[in-house]
Amino acid sequence: MTNQHPTLAAIREWLKEKLSASRVDVWESDDSETHIFQVQPSSGRVPEFETSQEVIEDRSRDAILSELQQSDTVERMVRDPSVRVQFFSGGINHFETRYIRCDGRRYRIVRDEHHHVAIFDASDNRLRNTPRQVLNLPVSIFQKHTSKWCEDVRNWRGEDQ
Repeated sequence: MTNQHPTLAAIREWLKEKLSASRVDVWESDDSETHIFQVQPSSGRVPEFETSQEVIEDRSRDAILSELQQSDTVERMVRDPSVRVQFFSGGINHFETRYIRCDGRRYRIVRDEHHHVAIFDASDNRLRNTPRQVLNLPVSIFQKHTSKWCEDVRNWRGEDQ
């Protein structure tokens, strides 16, 4: 499915209108499982919105737009453009999630709206040697390169993680 899909076009136009954007770019993620919308506001930081292919396939365009309208998506994007708002099959998250592979294993990185970051292994356990102080990242977890996340994983995981 390309970003020319009518539902993707409708989401793009909705974001453009609600955020008074000059442009909204849409592209598929590297794994083609999600679509990322990058909003180009007339001024200020560039917020992003991500939705899964599953949402596009399983819900009608009207249902998606209705859920976006009823949620606080626009307010969140304006309030903190550094957090990528994500809409997956479970609904619209209040945190951003990124999956990476490091040394043949899968890890989940989570950043909440307070910018606190945690990394979990495939069994959903927090990495055992994570520093005690709260990890705070002022930019989206998608802005940090995978190789840098892998360095953190190698430093913080336990022997069996």
